[in-house]
Amino acid sequence: MLFRLVAIMLGFPVLFISAAQQQLSGAKETVESFMNFEVAGGRLGSADAQIEPYFAKPVALPVHPQMLVIGSPYTVWEPIKRSEIESEVNVEIVPKGQIDSALRFRASSQRYYKSSIFFRLILVQPQSGPSVQQTAGCERREPSWKIAEPDKLVVLKIEAAVKYLEKERDKTSDAKLKQNATRSIEDLRKLE
Repeated sequence: MLFRLVAIMLGFPVLFISAAQQQLSGAKETVESFMNFEVAGGRLGSADAQIEPYFAKPVALPVHPQMLVIGSPYTVWEPIKRSEIESEVNVEIVPKGQIDSALRFRASSQRYYKSSIFFRLILVQPQSGPSVQQTAGCERREPSWKIAEPDKLVVLKIEAAVKYLEKERDKTSDAKLKQNATRSIEDLRKLE
């Protein structure tokens, strides 16, 4: 009988930790999904409906936003719980350089070092949509993790950066922008 009581007492914290960790895993899933969307060029020219699932409050990007170009492998770390409704997720990246608003690529001086992007997430109640469930005539709202402060800096893999520059070069009539984009494309292709 004593063994059963100890097992039940010891089992409860394990179940509690498991449930808390499962809730936090939603924060990691949000960041993983966003990074997959982002590094492929998802925020560039996307409709608000595609961006909305990731952010608590979306931010409008400038016509030619600054961009961070990264190497292909990146790592999304486990979330760090800051409070019941706030967590932080670190994404480890290998920066290759930046593209400025004039479409100029500048290679990173830290060629062999990894860097991090930190995302602050908050747990929010949905107003409507797939996470609102109808149960016996009552709505049950499932909270979801959203990125609290979207950055105006766009993060792209090399291939997505090249596609973006080609598109911008083809649609602009500004000779300087065309020249900058062409030079940047050449520099990025050397990194592939």
